[in-house]
Amino acid sequence: MLNKLAEEVVCFSHAKDVDGLSSASIVKMATGASVVLVDYGDIVEKLGSLGNTKEVYICDIGLNETLAVPFLKEIERIAAFASVHYIDHHPLNEKLTKQLNSLGVDLYHSLKESCSVLTYIKLSKELKKGAHILASYGAVTDYMDDAPYAKKLISRFDRQFILLESTLLTYSILGSGDETSFRSNIVDELSELRFPHEIRDVLKYSVKGLEKIAGLMIEVSAKGVKRNSIAIMEAKEGSAGIIANLLIGAFNTPIGVSYHLIKDEDLCEVSLRGSYDSKYDLGKIVTQVTEMVGGIGGGHKKASGARIPSKSLNDFLDMIELKVDMVSVPYRH
Repeated sequence: MLNKLAEEVVCFSHAKDVDGLSSASIVKMATGASVVLVDYGDIVEKLGSLGNTKEVYICDIGLNETLAVPFLKEIERIAAFASVHYIDHHPLNEKLTKQLNSLGVDLYHSLKESCSVLTYIKLSKELKKGAHILASYGAVTDYMDDAPYAKKLISRFDRQFILLESTLLTYSILGSGDETSFRSNIVDELSELRFPHEIRDVLKYSVKGLEKIAGLMIEVSAKGVKRNSIAIMEAKEGSAGIIANLLIGAFNTPIGVSYHLIKDEDLCEVSLRGSYDSKYDLGKIVTQVTEMVGGIGGGHKKASGARIPSKSLNDFLDMIELKVDMVSVPYRH
């Protein structure tokens, strides 16, 4: 619990992926923040236990209508005694943007770069030399390494080195399961500019992650379903994003779609990935479709995601397929 935390700066960042961990490490390096790793299911609870601090950073946590009400209530409480910085790259509608601004939140938001790159840009004057490598890890693993600013950062390194180090982090997170202490240690070590391969247990858990993926490859081939230009599968174990990628290879389709049902919240998280030569703009397609089904989503051309009501999943998938077919076979007068 954080109700007795005396640190002046606290950072809440997404625990589930490299972009969130990299963002947290950048904030920690720049401000000396105490880092609290969170997910969508516990962010409100952990914000609720916060007190006695002067500055709060929230990174890589996308807002939707379901989460917004309790989240904004906690932000209003915290803003009475601390400055709040919200850094994110997930879709954020105009209503929520206005609400955050009205509470005095320092909002740094863009769909064009990964959260770690945005965090690096915002805090670059306070960082150690070489800290841009942390943003590079997040950009690569969030499939945003072709974004304008990320390209500049990554070009300063040997590309293969960055790809390997980033991939080690991704697979070690997958292989470690829910071991929070391991992820917290990654943040601490990255903030000291340790390379991923130097961090304790990263190599060990990377191998476990690879073994999980090898098993998923077999499962995807058996349980995935091909529907014209897309392949679909429910994700019950492992990353939905990774499964979406595996579907592309297993069924030779330009788009892979994986979804995870969150039964306690009647929500469904969907991840979409495009092949290297895919001609579809998944970010644009998902943004349009999620608005139609009462969800929130978006991303970029090759990778996007959505949170939608579970009851709307079939409609969502049907409309994604329809949008893809419209691009594949344009209407002609």
